[in-house]
Amino acid sequence: MRQQSLFNGVIASALISLSIGSTLGDILLLPLMGTIAPWYELVGIVLTMMALLVYRVGRRYHQLGEVVR
Repeated sequence: MRQQSLFNGVIASALISLSIGSTLGDILLLPLMGTIAPWYELVGIVLTMMALLVYRVGRRYHQLGEVVR
């Protein structure tokens, strides 16, 4: 059961990163970069992935802290 939920979490994180990251890149980074190359979308996707990773690690750390108490 745990392995399936981990797989679902990874897939959900990837889909969220692709959708929100490309939109974020289009809206926020395109005016700053001023180029027609799709680098701004890739940067948005990577930033979103990093934010999700920090969120998941922070949440896991917080859950472990509650178990210890």
